Amino acid sequence: MIHDNFINIEKYKSISPNIASAIDFLISHDLNTFSAGKYEIHKDKVIMLVNKYQTKSSEECKLEAHKKYIDIQLMLIGNEKIGHFLLENEKPSEEYSEEKDVMFFKEEYCSFNLKRNEFAIFFPNDVHKPGIALNSFEYVTKIVMKVKVE
Repeated sequence: MIHDNFINIEKYKSISPNIASAIDFLISHDLNTFSAGKYEIHKDKVIMLVNKYQTKSSEECKLEAHKKYIDIQLMLIGNEKIGHFLLENEKPSEEYSEEKDVMFFKEEYCSFNLKRNEFAIFFPNDVHKPGIALNSFEYVTKIVMKVKVE
């Protein structure tokens, strides 16, 4: 997992060509002009989700992991807490869905705050629990770039 300020995002372009493509898109567009929804950026290799939602209690959020896609989560408006742990030998509480590329867990986790203009990159071994209210429930706008693992 990587957690950093958006002003530093270009430093991570060398991780993979697909991540570079996602980052190029993020820095070259006014992200506040996009409506909530799904946008295909580079065929199935880079997909952008614009999410607008209210943060929830930790109990209402799920720990998730993906196999096919890396998540780049960029907070545009608001703040949230994200739970996180590294996947080792844990068994999912809900089996992997090939169609949705997600599996869920019920493990202990640590957490960090994702604030406005910060991003986090979650790799397939990074189990994450986004959407947790920080101090109070608030509406957030967050970009999630789904970047195909190759």
